[in-house]
Amino acid sequence: EETAVETHQAELCRQREKNREEIARLELEQKELARHLIDTDSRKRKLGKKRKKSEDLIEEKLYEHKIEKAKILDSIQKIKFELSRIDDHGENKVQITEASNKEKANPKTDIIKTLSNKIEEKERDLECPVCFEPCESPIYMCDLSHQICQHCRPKMRSCPQCRQKYKKHKQRHRVKEEASEQLQKLYTTLEHHLETQ
Repeated sequence: EETAVETHQAELCRQREKNREEIARLELEQKELARHLIDTDSRKRKLGKKRKKSEDLIEEKLYEHKIEKAKILDSIQKIKFELSRIDDHGENKVQITEASNKEKANPKTDIIKTLSNKIEEKERDLECPVCFEPCESPIYMCDLSHQICQHCRPKMRSCPQCRQKYKKHKQRHRVKEEASEQLQKLYTTLEHHLETQ
């Protein structure tokens, strides 16, 4: 009977030792998880700050671009107004002799008019269906090649034109990106002609 009690006590001691080891292991795991959680939280905060900084920078660049675009559009409107005045009252503004009944064409004005028309056409072609601003690279699309700008794409789950759901992988619209580059060149060319007018 004493032997059975001793055996039972020995078994209890072994079990207690195992329990202590298991508790120590679990405490170690808990500390490791807590440390991992702190590291993850720290990385998350750092990434959040970087993201905020990037978003602010994008917003600032977008604002600067909008101001630049507004200036160019304002110049275009003034030129159009001047051109319409010349068209309407050309004979009163330009002195012509009886020998020459034809008004001499101003090649500079023609170039500016052509550029303005091309810019308007490109802007219509590149218009984002969400914000109605001309898209700039990178330009994204759905499977049916409907364009959407880089700022509106993250806000949308499906194409605003055909309602087709977007895939996880963002598809670039290379044709429209090329058109966007051409539009930027047209802006630069027009600005150059306006400065040298």
